[in-house]
Amino acid sequence: MRTSVGTASPNPNHTSPSTSDVPPSGRGRAPLRLATSWLGRLTAYIGAFAAAFFAFQRLPDPLKALPLWLQVALLAALPVLALVFQEIPAFVERRRRKRLTEITGIPHPGYFRLAPREDQTSFKRADGQHEEILQWLNERNRPVCYLTGLSGSGKSSLLTAWVLPKLEASGMVVIRLRGYQDPIAALERELQKPGIIWQKPPADGSVEALLERACRHVRPKPILIVLDQFEEFVILPDPDKQQRFRQFLSSLQEKPVGDVAFLLVFRNDYTGPIQQLGLPPIDQSSSWREVSPFTESAAREFLLGSGLRVGDELMQDVLLEAREMEHAKGFIRPITINLCGLVMGRFATGLPRSFRQGGLIRAFLREAISLPSVRDIAPVLLPHLMSDSVTKVPRTVASLAQETGYHPAEIRGCLCVLGQRDRAIVRALDAEQQTWEISHDFLVPLLDSIVSRWTASVWHRVRPWVPWAAAAAMAVIAIVVSEPTGRQFLVETIELPGQQWVFGGGSKLAVAFSAEKKSSVWNLDTPWSKRVELPFVVDGIVVSARDTFLAGTVAGNLYVWRADQQLSEQPVPVLTGFTTIADPMRSLSSWVGFSKNEEWVHAISEDGRMYVWHPQEPRLSPPVRLTKLEPTWVMEKEVRFSPSGKYLVVIRQDRTLHSPAKRTGSLFLYRVDRPEEGPVELEEKTIVDDAWACCTFSNDDRWMAHSGANRDAVYVADLSTFPHLKNQAELYVDFNPVMSPGRTLDQTYTYLLHFAPNTNWIVARKFFGPFFVWQAGLPQGPNPVAAIQASRSSGPVPFTSEVAFSPDGKWVAGVAEDRALYVWQVDKTPHARVEPTIPADENPRGRGILRISFSPSGNWIVAGDSYGRVFVWKTNGRPDLQHPAGLFGPTDSINFVWGADDRHLFLFAGRDVVWGEVGGKFEPLIRTDTRVLKIGTSNGGQELVVFSQKHLSLVRQRLKFVGIPLKMYRWPELDQTR
Repeated sequence: MRTSVGTASPNPNHTSPSTSDVPPSGRGRAPLRLATSWLGRLTAYIGAFAAAFFAFQRLPDPLKALPLWLQVALLAALPVLALVFQEIPAFVERRRRKRLTEITGIPHPGYFRLAPREDQTSFKRADGQHEEILQWLNERNRPVCYLTGLSGSGKSSLLTAWVLPKLEASGMVVIRLRGYQDPIAALERELQKPGIIWQKPPADGSVEALLERACRHVRPKPILIVLDQFEEFVILPDPDKQQRFRQFLSSLQEKPVGDVAFLLVFRNDYTGPIQQLGLPPIDQSSSWREVSPFTESAAREFLLGSGLRVGDELMQDVLLEAREMEHAKGFIRPITINLCGLVMGRFATGLPRSFRQGGLIRAFLREAISLPSVRDIAPVLLPHLMSDSVTKVPRTVASLAQETGYHPAEIRGCLCVLGQRDRAIVRALDAEQQTWEISHDFLVPLLDSIVSRWTASVWHRVRPWVPWAAAAAMAVIAIVVSEPTGRQFLVETIELPGQQWVFGGGSKLAVAFSAEKKSSVWNLDTPWSKRVELPFVVDGIVVSARDTFLAGTVAGNLYVWRADQQLSEQPVPVLTGFTTIADPMRSLSSWVGFSKNEEWVHAISEDGRMYVWHPQEPRLSPPVRLTKLEPTWVMEKEVRFSPSGKYLVVIRQDRTLHSPAKRTGSLFLYRVDRPEEGPVELEEKTIVDDAWACCTFSNDDRWMAHSGANRDAVYVADLSTFPHLKNQAELYVDFNPVMSPGRTLDQTYTYLLHFAPNTNWIVARKFFGPFFVWQAGLPQGPNPVAAIQASRSSGPVPFTSEVAFSPDGKWVAGVAEDRALYVWQVDKTPHARVEPTIPADENPRGRGILRISFSPSGNWIVAGDSYGRVFVWKTNGRPDLQHPAGLFGPTDSINFVWGADDRHLFLFAGRDVVWGEVGGKFEPLIRTDTRVLKIGTSNGGQELVVFSQKHLSLVRQRLKFVGIPLKMYRWPELDQTR
């Protein structure tokens, strides 16, 4: 009785495994492959170095001061690092891949340790199946026999190492063929090889004729033709060859040729596809045998027979792992137990951590895939050798190259490494090694679980993109360098028609004042929306030095209130019946004022009544009337507190409308905390062209200096002798001026007087004269030596009356009679040899330096001239006159505000405001519609406030990156003390 064994295909998707190419899955990644190719990387490097060159051309000034080699190193660092950390490892990797292409040739039989065994002396199967197969082949009675078994069950080893050598020893002629060959053509070649049958084989003849002649030649010896791994004949289909072989075996079955037999050896899961070829049927009792896997006891005996000493616990773990890989419970394939033994045999002192118990095979496979020569290719390659149903699929090298993007030589080299003797994970199916498959089915799910979770190191995945990252970073640097601040300014403009601005000394309080409508009081620490509108209309308003108090007049009444006081109605007046001269050129501050420490406030009316009181408690401390000055037909008065508020000086000008050229005035000095002592009128009158430049106090309230009415002297009073003042002339200059058109004789002789901060040094200069410097209390005599001995310029006299001091009072800067700017140390003598810091303006129409200012630390100086040029330099250095920090254009006024950090500087002239950092360039910030009066910060530094004549502008700044707005910046705190 003949029974057909197995008809199902192992892959439900097809009845016969095929090598037809799957549509390449890598086509969608073509742009990524191009980007990481040598051309893409070259493009990235060119872009990176181009961006570096662009950035080098636009380096900020602070970086340009660095040595050239350091500038180049800073900008070229990223591209060079990309070359070092990407191209060098990539070059090493390419060399490693190239070595794969050097693996050529066909492995010698028996080269692979996991390949079929060939040594007869060392072969032994504990289950004795080698003896059974040998006996079956000796007793065969069919011309076509079939030997099947699971993949890895030991079919090839059993035949090669035991059965076929025994048959040859008994006199049988054995001809060995491979399934991937054309059986008829291969058999014909074998029969014509010398030494197989004949020493001189026949030159021609069909395979049938050659086989018949061979039988006669070797009679009585039988001939056995073995086609090992016959499933390859099905996997590599050729209909013509298959039909010819089928006809050949059918004729041999019907009409045997001598004692000739064919043994077809294949995996039992290919039984169905092979039967579909129409070969002679399988007779289970006579023409078919199956090689079974080991039983567990045989597998244990096999391991113990190896010479390894394996503990019972490890033995149980190994057998358990091998058993879990098998579909049939209780059986273990020899290939599985060979792999386990091979792994254990490597480590005599114990398994490493990666080869933990229960995971030997998986660790073995992972180690093979992780070999340095294949770790970049193998995880990508192996999934293409598996089907969707997790079975092995034969693939050609060409199709794998098309799908993965690797070179065919690299793919073939990787497969050869994985197919070596001590691994045998894959095998070639043809002599040319162009078609490959995973060697055993049981390895497929294990390999699938490994490569599906395979993750290359982050650096390995990122490395191909390093050139592009460097190019992108350099592009960003180039953009940032071309726009150094990377900031965007948001401007909100508020129109305030008919309003005038009044500011306090602390620069934190601003009043939008209008005599026709209500005024608004704004604390700059809060947003503009939080301003407070006064519930009444004032005629005039004054803010105290520290922004704590406000004073205003309404219909002849004087009011004083705290800035933080919430007013719902008009407060109770401090003084009533209070009127001032209706002079539109003079503000209320000419008649009402606060001391710097805000402990005192004064008020003076048009009829000469003057009052002083404490503003903190006006009701508990009523105003004290000091004196009444006799009025003239037109009366002008100047009132001022000393720095500590202890003294009050009043200048009463003697000029009348009938005598406009008379510019002298009487000086009255009061001790405000001792009003009973009355005023002290100084004997010497003063020049009153610019009253407060002609009368000044030292910071400690010890000295007061004023210009004398005799036009040639500066008087200094020792206030410690009050009320019996010691007032003496300390500077007397016999000076014959050259009158300038439009100037009066009084202006010609007016002194500009200053005490250096925190010192008793006096700096004095006439409008048309040199600088003099001396210490208060040390008279200079009738012929003093000028501090700066400068020749008088042939051009117009200096326009500016600006003299600036460093905060510590050690440095002074001013324009001398030669129209040049000088900077010198106050206490260093002689000063006559000081060279001008900024030379004289030779343009007759030029107005020279307009403004000078020291930074809060005194380390920097800024100066601006009538051409709109702004220079910033170190106090002990000199400015770069060829490269001004800023340029406004011709102007008659320029102002500076320093940041408290001693780095930032704001400049405004006319309608323009610019800003920048010392040592760098200044950039435009805002242009208003009307003249800029003052700048400040509000809302915790979030807004820069620009006060102009008819507008209020709020400027915010935020970071922008390639046009994308990001976080908001705070403005630096401003130094408004000078």
